[in-house]
Amino acid sequence: MGTRRHFGFLAAVIASATLSSSWVHVAAHPGPASGALAAIATAQTSERSAGRAARATESVHYADATLVLLASYAVADGRPAIPAASTDLARDSRLWDLVESTLPDDAVLSIRQMNVISDGRNATLGMVHRSSVAPDSWVLSIDPAETDEVLQDTMVHEYAHMLTLRTDDLTSNAASRTRCDGLRIEIGCAKFGSALVAWHDEFWAGTTEPAPTDTRKFVSEYASSSVHEDLAESFMAWTLNRGARPSPSAQVRARFAFFENRLEFVEARDAIRAKLDR
Repeated sequence: MGTRRHFGFLAAVIASATLSSSWVHVAAHPGPASGALAAIATAQTSERSAGRAARATESVHYADATLVLLASYAVADGRPAIPAASTDLARDSRLWDLVESTLPDDAVLSIRQMNVISDGRNATLGMVHRSSVAPDSWVLSIDPAETDEVLQDTMVHEYAHMLTLRTDDLTSNAASRTRCDGLRIEIGCAKFGSALVAWHDEFWAGTTEPAPTDTRKFVSEYASSSVHEDLAESFMAWTLNRGARPSPSAQVRARFAFFENRLEFVEARDAIRAKLDR
């Protein structure tokens, strides 16, 4: 649903015996494997030590056939459940530590699953999908091939999607094929009153997706690909003070002002900066 990729711009190793307390060890019972790259092989987990009901990871279809799924973790109350076998805990604990040290606490709690994916460095960096079973919960997919700084940038980008692609903001393409009570954009039907519609009306009126790359308008090449990616890339640049030119254009300043005038985005930015300044 929301993806971040490189377009030519813009770590401690932890032994499993000393993993962060936010990780819960569980026994795993792998289910039958599904079509290799298209979906997650569902793994049933028993969380006896955590006192939580067992549940399966969700299947996610990745449109990019070059992506390889390396691991899948169910997350409950901000704690990934670690299957007893078949995962690289040092690699994946680094990823979750970055999640916790970057995103606001409420965002961490809304993550229902973490998928570890890869297609090599400088390609697909990460993405979020709305959970298919828990409203406004998220499946976060991250590529460990990237550096910590790139992944932190990516998580801020994905958090912008989490703030603007909720069920109150967007109806997916599958559900909106016959009816759209709002504004049809690349990924579905943006609902009237949503930040997506406001963003479109202010910055994309009369422009089709993707737009021609224009460094006066967009903070990155990827931002020109769609309304929702422009919003996410702009939020990332505004929040982190990187990814935009030292003297941004009037169009980029207008994008930053869009966030400044909306309390939810200001609070999100401040929470992220507080995390990163620790």
